[in-house]
Formats: sequence, C-alpha cells, structure tokens
Amino acid sequence: MERFKLKVDEITFGGRGVGRVNGKVCFLPAVAPGDIVLARLDKDKNDYIQAYPLEIIEPGPGRCDPVCPLAVRPCSRLSRGRIPEYCPGCAYQHLEYKLELSIKQQQFVSFLERLPDYEKIEISTPFGSPKQLEYRNKITLHAAVGDGATRLGYFGRDNQTVMDIPDCPLAMPELREMLNAERENKGFFHSLKQGMEVTLRRDSRQTLLWRGNPPKNASWLREDYPFGSLSIPCGSFNQVNPDVAAELVNRVTEFIKLSKAVNVIDLYCGAGLFACAAAKAGAVKVRAADSDGSAIVAAEYNLKNC
Repeated sequence: MERFKLKVDEITFGGRGVGRVNGKVCFLPAVAPGDIVLARLDKDKNDYIQAYPLEIIEPGPGRCDPVCPLAVRPCSRLSRGRIPEYCPGCAYQHLEYKLELSIKQQQFVSFLERLPDYEKIEISTPFGSPKQLEYRNKITLHAAVGDGATRLGYFGRDNQTVMDIPDCPLAMPELREMLNAERENKGFFHSLKQGMEVTLRRDSRQTLLWRGNPPKNASWLREDYPFGSLSIPCGSFNQVNPDVAAELVNRVTEFIKLSKAVNVIDLYCGAGLFACAAAKAGAVKVRAADSDGSAIVAAEYNLKNC
C-alpha cells in the first residue's frame, strides 16, 4: 500500500485532513474537505496512518492556491521518497478564507462538546479578519549557523530545523520591507549566532528590530484601539492582528455594557488591553493578572491613563 486514493472527510485541529483507507484513519496535510486524493504512505501506526498528497484528483469545494511559495502543497515528485519541506505556519492557506473560518469554528465546537453542561454554552458566530495577508505586526525568526551558511526563518515540521524565510506574506508591509533590507545586508547576517532570535515589530508609530531580548532601555510600544492608545513593553505579549484586536475590544465593550457587569477579571491580561476596555465600558472593579512583571507594570499604567 505504497500509494492509494482516498476522500478527505474533514480537517482536524492543526490543519491535517482526515480520510480512511481500508477502514484505517489516515492523516495528511495540504488537503481540503471533499478532495479526492492520490497519496503516498509516510508512516503506518497501529491505529492510524500518515500520508502525503501526491495529486488532487478531484478538488473539493473551497480549495484555492496558496499565496506563499513555502506553504504546504501536494507534490507528485518526492525527491528520494522524502516529503518536501514546507512552512507549517500556514496550514490552511490552500483553503478559501470562508471555509477556513467554518472549519475552525467546528473544531472549537467539537472541543466544547466535551465539557459538562455544553448545552448551556452560547456560541457566537465567528468574525473574520479584514485582511488575510499583511496583518501581523510582529514576527520572530530563528537563526541557524553551520556548514558555511546562515539561515534565518521559521522552524520546520520537526519544530527544530530552521527553514530560511526570504519573505512572509502575513507580515505587515513595513516588516517585509525591513526583512528584505536586512537580508541584503551582509553585515547583518554576520551578526547572527546559532539559536539567536530576531524579532521585527511594527506599532502604530514605528518599525523596530532586535536580536535576542529587546534592549532594556527600549521605549514602550504604542498601539491605538477604540478606547484610546495602549503602551506595551517590547518583550510583552500583544495581539498580532490590530484590526481583529480592535473588533474584539468592540465586542467585549458591547457585552459588558449589555450585561451591566460591575466586576471584571482579565486573566492573562498582558498590558491590559481588555482590562482597559472593561474600565471604559463602565466596569466598577477590574482585576487583571499575568505572570509577566513588565506587562503588569504597563497594565497598571494603562488602567490609570485609559
């Protein structure tokens, strides 16, 4: 059973398709629901198999061509039988965005169904990002130095090997421009060390780059939201899609106003994005918690000034 045909029934969390071969569950990437696929066996386990698509014989509804050349794709010619390397970060890029949202919603519902009193949970309809590309305000790349070459990019399928990434279509245009300029700078590549992280970050005012940890004296970042601006330490978490973050703030604000909530707890608060939204929405007492001490300092500042 080196090669076989199967129909893809669904997409699991993480983007792998699911089908059945001789009654055995088969997982494979780069497929869409309804695809009829010619696949090659990769691993045969006791209760499931893993495969790689060689050809989409008949595409299912909602399949499209990925934008990024490093996204996962079917491949009819496997060099020495090896599965081609691909960037695992965009496991759904071969699906139309409307279908991707629907699949992720179903995955979320399947998770909630395992919880007690599931029937009492009210599940909202998901809203999509206004931008499917060039929306990320932050990317973190990894350096790998050896064999006379330096690679700068994301981790591959094994979560260890660094794939060289010349460009990332998900990053904001300013980040893509900066990455391109630095990659053409030989001095920049000579400054990279094995295992070093390189972070590119865009806030509402500037574009920054740092190696390793951000400088201790780095100024806080500033992001604009419906309630006003938020200050964020360079090394602290913040939402990477500003448009979606703004809509989340609007929805949290609306919910708090409709429910007339008095006490609000913002867990994993970061610099206090939703805590500030709650305060602006009329919550009397807002409690926020996070393990990042720098973020807590920023959250206290933001709550005093929002």
